[in-house]
Amino acid sequence: MLEFKLLILGLAILLVTIYLYVIIKNKENFIGDIANQPISVQLLGQIAAKLGVSVRRIQNLVYNGDVETQILTVSFTILDPNVLEVNNGEKNAQTVASNANSLFTNNNFTVKINNINVRLTKANMGSRNIPTATLDNSVYFNNTGLPDVANYAHQKYIQVPNDPSLTRFYSLQMDGNFNIKPVLQ
Repeated sequence: MLEFKLLILGLAILLVTIYLYVIIKNKENFIGDIANQPISVQLLGQIAAKLGVSVRRIQNLVYNGDVETQILTVSFTILDPNVLEVNNGEKNAQTVASNANSLFTNNNFTVKINNINVRLTKANMGSRNIPTATLDNSVYFNNTGLPDVANYAHQKYIQVPNDPSLTRFYSLQMDGNFNIKPVLQ
């Protein structure tokens, strides 16, 4: 009976040891996975967490600098929340943008990238056309080539010949014996 209790105790200790090993190994892999992510992905997640919004709402992220210097210059656009995000209590884009601007002006916008605390500064617009952390409803779809594509399609549509034989269709009609026959109109 004593051998049976020792066997059960040994199996329990073995199972706990294996369980702890798996937990510690998964935690190391998780931390390693975060460190292996690109800086842009880490930065996007950290900005969203700092502002209390979902990652989807941070768009047009542009950053410049080196993480090792612990200062990055960033620029981004904040989208309005969708229905699910509003239900989760996320604030509108104007409120989030003003919070981001106050963090920038007070030099309190710090994030953690590769386990390094990095201070974010706002990018100057200057001569470059970089979107800022303000609400800009015109940046959702900015494709300057669309008028050229529309003009090309319009020209091709006008140049297609209109052949009357191509627009004739069959219709079903009854003959004298009440049989249905297709007739070309």
